[in-house]
Amino acid sequence: MMHGPLLPKGTPPEEEPTEELEMLDKVEHPVDGSPSHQPATVTVANLFRHPDAHPVVLDLLLLKHYGPDWLVWEPETLELMLQSDFNNVSAVNLTKAQACKSLHLVDDFWRRWEVFNWITMGLNGVFPDAQILQVPTVAQVMIAVDAARQIRDDVQWSEEVRVFIESVHLHDGIVVAQPPLEFVRVPAEGYPVDADFIRRTWPDYILSNKTPSGGAVELEQLRRMKMAHQALEESRSFLRSQLPLVSHVPPR
Repeated sequence: MMHGPLLPKGTPPEEEPTEELEMLDKVEHPVDGSPSHQPATVTVANLFRHPDAHPVVLDLLLLKHYGPDWLVWEPETLELMLQSDFNNVSAVNLTKAQACKSLHLVDDFWRRWEVFNWITMGLNGVFPDAQILQVPTVAQVMIAVDAARQIRDDVQWSEEVRVFIESVHLHDGIVVAQPPLEFVRVPAEGYPVDADFIRRTWPDYILSNKTPSGGAVELEQLRRMKMAHQALEESRSFLRSQLPLVSHVPPR
């Protein structure tokens, strides 16, 4: 159930996407005929087709192999280059790469709620759709913000993006934001929940790695927060394990 508007007040509902974000929408489904059973381990050989490839690793490898030139290539050019140099590339990883490119080129991820949403989808391996409102989960927002911070940290968050992220929390029924979303404060007025108790006890659950049990509203909140936290930690684990692959790819 929606607890609040996903469109921040005063935001035009039908703004045109920026040119950079239109590039995200141009990625076709799927481009490679990858096997349905993917290998468990991400390697240099399968990085660009593996669904678990971390977007930051893709970005670092592209910058190392092609230099900044790849940031001005059309998606079709990037696809052809990757097919030539790495033999195979999946549509989902092209989408992740296009999301990273947009972070390099424009500030709209931090300033405009609809662009934030499209790039969030791309960083999570979901094909962005500019024609419908794709509602992200809190976990997806956490993963996207965490990845974006690895690429740039020089842009301040706009109020409209903060409000959008607050609305995502309310849509998921979570009233306390956790890092890396500490810059938002979810409006919990009118909810029968002790948000201060959740903030006080959350660090203990993270340190002890315990799953809260019980029927209290606050404990259900902690369980939902832990699920989002686990998704973020899985993403960070992919990043840590895949970073060494960058050193094995030479400049072109």
